[in-house]
Amino acid sequence: MDGELRIVEPSVELITDLPLLERIERAGRICYRSEERIREGSAGKFVKMIIDRGHWSVLGHSQLYVQLSQGYSAYLSVSIPQQLLSQFTYVYHEDTVVWAAGVDAWLELFTQGYVYFAYYFIKELPELFSSLLKHERFGQRYGEKPTHATDEFVRFVGDQVIPMSVDDSMWMLKETMIITLDRASAMQLRTHRLATHSVMSQRYINFEKYGFPYIIPDEVVEAGNDAMLHWYECKFAEIENYHKWIELGFKPEIARTSIGSDIESTMAVTATLWEWVHIFKMRLDPHAQPAIRKVMKMAQERLLEKYSETELATLLTF
Repeated sequence: MDGELRIVEPSVELITDLPLLERIERAGRICYRSEERIREGSAGKFVKMIIDRGHWSVLGHSQLYVQLSQGYSAYLSVSIPQQLLSQFTYVYHEDTVVWAAGVDAWLELFTQGYVYFAYYFIKELPELFSSLLKHERFGQRYGEKPTHATDEFVRFVGDQVIPMSVDDSMWMLKETMIITLDRASAMQLRTHRLATHSVMSQRYINFEKYGFPYIIPDEVVEAGNDAMLHWYECKFAEIENYHKWIELGFKPEIARTSIGSDIESTMAVTATLWEWVHIFKMRLDPHAQPAIRKVMKMAQERLLEKYSETELATLLTF
C-alpha cells in the first residue's frame, strides 16, 4: 500500500541476454522505477528519449563490437585522444583487431568529430545512432560511407559475441545485472568506477506514493525480538519524518534526508568479466560488510550458472 513500510529481499537478475534496446530500457527505467511502462515497442522510444536528453550513462549497459584491419586499428589508436581511447577495449583476433565499448563511448567518440566509421553504426542501429545525422558540424559526414574506411577495413559486428580466447573474453565480454540491495551496499558498488551503474533515484521517487521498501539487516534478525522491535521503531520514525517534510511542502530530494541506509536501492550494474571478478574479490572478502557479501554471492552464482560449461567458470571462482 502507498506510503507504508514493506520488507523486500535482496536479489540479483542477469539481463545480458535481453535484446540490446530492451536491456538498456530495463536498466534505465530503474532510476525512476518506471518499469510498469515497458511495453512491446517501448524500448526504442525510451532510448531515443534518453539520447535526446543527454542521459548517455544509461547507454553504457551495452557492448558493441567492430572488427578492424590491423592497419586501420593502428591508425585509430594514435589518432584518438587518450581520454576517449581509454573507454575502449581492443584485442587481436585472427588477422584483425576487435574494438569494443558501450553505446555511450561510441556516441562520445563520434560526436567529438571522430567520424570514422559512424556510417556503419547508423546503418545497423539507427535507433541508437541516427541522432548523429542532426549534429550541427558533422551531420552530413556521418551519413556518408567513408572512403578511407571501406568494407575491406571495417566489419560492424554489433552486440553479437565473437568467439575468442578465454583471456580476451574476460576483457571483452560484459554482463548486466539488476541488483536489489540496501542503499549502503549500493554506494559501495558505485565505487567500482570501471562499471556502469544506474541507480534508483531517491531524489525523484516519492516514497509517499512508492511505499517505503526496507531490507532488514541479517544481524538484526539474528539478534532476536528486542533488536527487531527497535529496528521497526527506527523505521517508523523515519517514515513519519519523511511524511512531515512532504506536508511542509518540500520535495522528495529534501524529505529523503530522513531515510536510513537500509532502504531498498535497486540498481543496474554492467561490467566486464574481469571487473566482476575484481568486484567479487573486494566484496566477498571476509572483512566486507555482510549485506554486500550476501548480494555479491548471488551475483557470482548467476555468472557461474551462465558459464558453468566453459573455461571461464574457473576464473569466476576463487
